[in-house]
Amino acid sequence: MSFTSTQGFAADGSSLPLRISPLTIPAPPADAVPMRWVGEGDASWLADEPTFALADPQSTFACNGWIAMSNRCLMMQFIVHEEVLINQQTGGDIWNGCCVQLGIDARGDGSGALSPETPGLQGPDDMGLTMALAKDGPHGWKGFVYPGKQDGLLPLNYSNITRDDVAKTTTYHLELPWSELETMPGVFPSIGVAVHVAHIDSPGGLVSHLRWSAGAESMPRPGIFHKLVVDLPPGKLFSASTTRNELWETGDSVDMVIAVCSASPQTLNVKMGKLRASYQIPGDQHLHRLLLQALPTANSGDTLLATVTKQGSRKTHLMESVKLVVVGDVYQQLYERLDDLLLTSPHPLFSRHLRSVKSLIAAEWARASLYCANNPRAAHETLGYFQEILNGFHHDAADWLTYLEGRRCLLMAYLSPRDGTVEYYQLSLPRQWDAALAYPLLVELHGAGNPHSLSGPATQLGMGNKPADLHGYTAGMSYGQKVGAGYTILPYGRGNSGYRDIGETDIWEAIADVSKAFSIDANRRYLYGFSMGGGGTWALGMRTPDYWAGLAILSGGGGAQRDAATEIARNVSCLPVWLWSGEDDRALAGVQFMRTEIEKYGGHPIFSSSPGIGHNYLDDKQVEFVTWLLQQTRKRPDQFTYVCDRDEHRGCWGITMQRNPEVSGVPRFTCAIAGNSVTIESTGTKGLNVELGENGLGLSGEVTVIWNGMEAYTGEPTQVRLGDGAGSGRVRF
Repeated sequence: MSFTSTQGFAADGSSLPLRISPLTIPAPPADAVPMRWVGEGDASWLADEPTFALADPQSTFACNGWIAMSNRCLMMQFIVHEEVLINQQTGGDIWNGCCVQLGIDARGDGSGALSPETPGLQGPDDMGLTMALAKDGPHGWKGFVYPGKQDGLLPLNYSNITRDDVAKTTTYHLELPWSELETMPGVFPSIGVAVHVAHIDSPGGLVSHLRWSAGAESMPRPGIFHKLVVDLPPGKLFSASTTRNELWETGDSVDMVIAVCSASPQTLNVKMGKLRASYQIPGDQHLHRLLLQALPTANSGDTLLATVTKQGSRKTHLMESVKLVVVGDVYQQLYERLDDLLLTSPHPLFSRHLRSVKSLIAAEWARASLYCANNPRAAHETLGYFQEILNGFHHDAADWLTYLEGRRCLLMAYLSPRDGTVEYYQLSLPRQWDAALAYPLLVELHGAGNPHSLSGPATQLGMGNKPADLHGYTAGMSYGQKVGAGYTILPYGRGNSGYRDIGETDIWEAIADVSKAFSIDANRRYLYGFSMGGGGTWALGMRTPDYWAGLAILSGGGGAQRDAATEIARNVSCLPVWLWSGEDDRALAGVQFMRTEIEKYGGHPIFSSSPGIGHNYLDDKQVEFVTWLLQQTRKRPDQFTYVCDRDEHRGCWGITMQRNPEVSGVPRFTCAIAGNSVTIESTGTKGLNVELGENGLGLSGEVTVIWNGMEAYTGEPTQVRLGDGAGSGRVRF
């Protein structure tokens, strides 16, 4: 956008505290489509030629679509020709069947300063919407990414979906109020829309697609939506939309866009504290768009008010008020609140918690200050978390007892030895905690969802008992965190890393930190997780079977099929494993595959599934598997196999392979123990390190080791090196 300077500037061109500028509208893209603006109740747009027509050349699958607008709402209608209509889903899963998916960018600003291909909706005006005749009837499901906006069912009066089985058509009609999109009609010259029509010919059958523009599916990308140019309003118009009210740096302005169309002259009046400005709007029945910018001063107050009145009259057509938010003040208030609490902290652990929160918000303040100009959505999200955490610390988040009693989780921050960044994990304490006692350790891996590093802390420390912002979660704390059966930690794992590479590093660093601070029962360590956390449990558990007393994988996704070629599931044939999934969950097939893989090598995992359940972290299942886990005790088996596919995990129970990819990419060994005789058969490795004593196989007295059919060692239970790449000789450390 370009601005023409008018009132609000001094003669030398310097800015004044209030600035009003007419907006110069850029030329639309060459392929932009005009969008009719009709009066309320005017359905004539449905008699126009379709905005677009789509057809599948291989079948009769086709769709005609119409798009228009009124002062009240954005309107769309799609008539889809499909021989059958199948959709057995509910809620947010209705995309998985015959449906229409929409991407809507109501301000037409795409992805802002980010790349047009940036995935994920960017602003408060952006919405992903699915409409379907689903299992429980016709409805729509709206989805957002912008902080503070909630996914959920579209109100029934916004849409109407009907099926004509004779004509083989499904009609989707939508009237979406501008208020749902946090904008007003005419304020912005264009909107972005993408349409994706999906059809399946049978349950579980092939999916056909028709698309008008791209970017509507999965993680929508408003930067590539098709542009529709807004027509002139059919009558007078007075509307406004605030585009920025958060002040991150000195010199930031509060921005508001105002649209006026009138046959009579109007006056725009603006005030902020004692500051005043005005602008004359001609009554020429043209659409005038004005940018109002306010630069706060020490005497300007914290509220900006704009009114439009008819010249020569007191009649007010528009009144728009916006409250300024100085982000630095919010951050400073939170930081000072934490400092005040530190002065009166009743316990060293609570003090560490407070310092951890301080460290994390300081790191996020620095990050947000850098990207606020180019990624305002992320900056706004950080501000929201600051406000949420500040509210919590003005209530019972400031009370040490809430953590002792298990109503909130402590935050434990540390500097990662891997890369020096501030990382953290959530910590729940045992009931009637006694620091002198050793307790079980429950390591919970969270599912995928909001990757912001303050999302989890804000859930734990804020107000309102909100559910964790993770897919399938319905509560802020899991049963494992609330029950107080031991020390329960939930590592951040670098957000949605899938617990690979540095995400896995976070887990081991969190375990090392909690093990250094507290006494842990080494024979009662448990690993579990839901969704992405279930996939992480599989990946870590398969490669470190000697570390855990038991594993629980709920709706785990990813990795198992990829690992099948290496036979990595052999590693847990002696380890207690619990597997579960909802039967309407797409993760079910993966969990069943995990079960089959473990059973293939002699394991006996517990498996169950729940009919009618989708991707949900069920409370009753959490109680079941945590109760079951706590009954398991770590015990070295008398016979076990280990397959190695990674340098960082090269063995178990004190036997470590010297991995050499020139010998084999997947070396392995089998160990059998009878009394004090250890028999090891290995392939694909030039040598082994074997810890025979307390920190490995746990043997005492004189031990004999037979390796690949030959006696390799006889003596006290110490650490020995076998082979070492120099033949079959033996070397003692």
